[in-house]
Amino acid sequence: MAEQNAKTSVVLVHSVVVLLLMFGVGFLPPFSTLTPLGMEVLGIFLGLVYGWTFVGFSWPSLLSIIALGWTDFGTVNGMLSMAFGDGQTILLFLVMPFAYFFVSTGMSNQFAKYLLSSRVCIGHPWVMTFFVFLTGWCLGALTGGVASIVITWSFFYGMCREFGYEPGEKYPMYTVLGIGFSCLLGFGSMPFRPVPIVLISSLHNLSDGAHELGFAQFAAVNVPLTLLSILAYLLVMRFAFRPDVSKVLNADPQYFIRMRQELSLTCPQRVAGYGMLLFIVAAFLPSLIPGTAVGSFFKSLGTQGILALFLVILTFWRHEGKPLLDFNKHVKEGCQWDVIMMIASVAPIAAAMKSPKAGVLTMINQSLDPIFSGMGPLTFLIVLALVCWVMTQFVHNQVVATVFMPILYSFSLSQNVNPAAATALLGFAASAAFLTPAASTPAAVTFGNTEWTTMKEAYRASISGSACCVIIMIGLGVPLTIAVFGLHLQ
Repeated sequence: MAEQNAKTSVVLVHSVVVLLLMFGVGFLPPFSTLTPLGMEVLGIFLGLVYGWTFVGFSWPSLLSIIALGWTDFGTVNGMLSMAFGDGQTILLFLVMPFAYFFVSTGMSNQFAKYLLSSRVCIGHPWVMTFFVFLTGWCLGALTGGVASIVITWSFFYGMCREFGYEPGEKYPMYTVLGIGFSCLLGFGSMPFRPVPIVLISSLHNLSDGAHELGFAQFAAVNVPLTLLSILAYLLVMRFAFRPDVSKVLNADPQYFIRMRQELSLTCPQRVAGYGMLLFIVAAFLPSLIPGTAVGSFFKSLGTQGILALFLVILTFWRHEGKPLLDFNKHVKEGCQWDVIMMIASVAPIAAAMKSPKAGVLTMINQSLDPIFSGMGPLTFLIVLALVCWVMTQFVHNQVVATVFMPILYSFSLSQNVNPAAATALLGFAASAAFLTPAASTPAAVTFGNTEWTTMKEAYRASISGSACCVIIMIGLGVPLTIAVFGLHLQ
C-alpha cells in the first residue's frame, strides 16, 4: 500500500508539472523572438513532452490540443478537428485493427512457422538464427513491436525445447535478445508504424505539404538499414559471443519437415495474408509508379482510403455466418489509444510552432545557429542523426521524433539539405532505440525477460546491437539516403 501511495504521489507531482508548463509559461515575459503567443505554444510543447516522458501519452496529448484552442492560435473545436482529422491520425486508427486482424486469425503464427520451417535451416544453425530474427523483423513491420516479440519468442522457446536448450545458456540468451532487437527494427522500418508516422506527419505539417516523404522512399532507406543491422548483430553473436550451436546443428531434420507439413491455412488466414500483401503493394504504388494511371488512382484513394476499403470488405465478407472482421471487437482490442492520441497531438502543435505569430522556429534557429552554422550539409546530416540516436536511448523514441522534427526542418532549410532525406535518416536513428530499457517499449519488454537472460547480458547485447546500428547508419545510411533523395534542396 505504501509503495502504491508513493507511486501515486510521484505521478501527481509530474502531472502538476505538466499543468504548470502548459498553462504557466505563457504568463512569463517573452524572450528572444518569442511573442506572447509563442510563450504559450512553447509552454504547451514543453508540458506535452514532459507529460509523454513521465506521465503517459493519453491525457497530456488531449490536454495540449485543448490548451492550444485556448490561445490566439485557434479555437478548441478547430484544434480538435486538426488533430483528429489529420491524415496520419486516421491512418493509424485504421491500420491498427487491420494489423490486429492479421494477428487474431493466427496468420502471424502461420507466417512465423513458414519462415522457421525453411529447408535451408536444416543443418545450418546460423541460417536458422537469421530466419528467427527475420521472423521477428517481419512481424514487427506488420503487426507491431510487443506482439511480434511475444509471438516470435513463443516459437523460439518451442525450438529450444526441441533442441534441448535451457534458459541461461548463451545461445538462447543472445537469440532471445536478438529477437527483441529485430522486432524493434522491423517496427520502425515500415512507414505506417507510429514512429515513422510521427516523422512523416510532422514533415508534412511543418512544410504545409511542400516537402513530402513517400512510403516507398522511406522504406528504401530504412528496410536495408534495419536488415543490415540485424545481420551485423548476428555476426557479432557468432564471432564475438560464440554460443554453442551444436544442438541446433545436430537437430533432427524431421522437426523442420513436420513443422512445414503442419502448415494449413484457414480461409480467414488466407484472406489476412493476401490482404496484408495487397495493402502494402497498394500503399507503395503511388511512390513506385508516379504519373501512371494506376499510381494516380491509388494516390487519389490514399493509404487511408485503401485501408478503409479493406476494412469494409472484411466486415462485409462473411465466413461461417459471421463477418471475417468484427469491427467493434478489432477496434476495441487492436487500437492502442494512447499512441493514437499522441499522433493526434502532433499536427496542431507542429502547426502552432511553425506559425510566424509565435516565433518559435525563429528562436530555435537563432539558438542553434552557432552550433550548426559552421557545418556543411553532410556534416549536419550526420550530427543530427547521431544526436537523435543518443537521445532516443534514454527518452522514448516517439518523444524524441516529435522534439527533433522542428529542429530538423528548420535547419535543413538553412543548410540547404533536403528535409525529406534528413527525415528518412532520422527514422532509422529514432528506431534504433535499444541501448536501455527506457529507449522504447520493445526494449523494455526485452530487458524484462529475466527468465531467459540477465541484465548484464542484455546490456552486452544491446550495446553490441546499438554499435552495429551507428556504424551502419553513418557508413551506409548516409550514402544510401543521399542516393535515394539527393542531399541538397532542388
